[in-house]
Amino acid sequence: MKNPEKTIPRAIFLTTGILTAMYSLIAYVAVGVSGELYVVPGTLLTNSATILLGEAGRVMIAVAGIFASLMTLSTAISIQASVITALSRDGYLPDSFMSVHKRFGTHYKSILFGSVMTAIFASTGMVEVIGYAASFAALLVFILVNLSLIKLRMDKPFLKRPFKIFLYPFTPILGIIVAFTLLFIVERFSAAVGLSLVAVGLIIYYVRMIGYRRFRIAIGGANVGIGLLTLLIRHFFEERITAVFTSQELALWFLNGLTAVALLCVLTGLLNVLSKE
Repeated sequence: MKNPEKTIPRAIFLTTGILTAMYSLIAYVAVGVSGELYVVPGTLLTNSATILLGEAGRVMIAVAGIFASLMTLSTAISIQASVITALSRDGYLPDSFMSVHKRFGTHYKSILFGSVMTAIFASTGMVEVIGYAASFAALLVFILVNLSLIKLRMDKPFLKRPFKIFLYPFTPILGIIVAFTLLFIVERFSAAVGLSLVAVGLIIYYVRMIGYRRFRIAIGGANVGIGLLTLLIRHFFEERITAVFTSQELALWFLNGLTAVALLCVLTGLLNVLSKE
């Protein structure tokens, strides 16, 4: 391949443009046909093919869907295996996931692990929710990629870049705005699931970056701070807290319990900070 640094990005943009045009035209025809005529049981595209071409159209769409699903599945398996292998290489997963099959040259353990996790998620019956959550995460990644592009262009303006960004910086800014707008269209529960997974990933990454020792000290310091703050609240707002309860005895039980929890937080925090392990 001649000049792959420019040829590959151009091919990606050209393919994206062609597919976007095809999808838009197919969606326009499918919605238009099914909207004007009757709708038979099935998906929108199958309905339109059945209306236009009869039973043969339905069979053609079914066969095309099977082949498309197989290609998508093989691509997804390859991608998830690469991600799992990279996580293993960086120390977030066991080293065994980097094992390569002697005959086929594939990361078979990563493929098996990813397939098992996919089957577990699919068995929950929340495939649609997981799909929305994945779309939500993809939009977040798209935003971060565009932000990274702008930051790299600002921090390293003299770095060699064979491929130029069309209408920079308006193109990445427009991408950020569009992706951010689409975030509000995603179903709320799915968005919450996506944010939760992102939060868990950030916590794991943070712990990995700072190390277990520093993370334990940070948690210990937070415990000490929470405990001392609770004791101060108990001391200065004792009368207001007591007024909330109908019984003096219940108020006393609550205040004593609050004091015990605060002291426990301070104690565990100090043990974490002072421990030499």
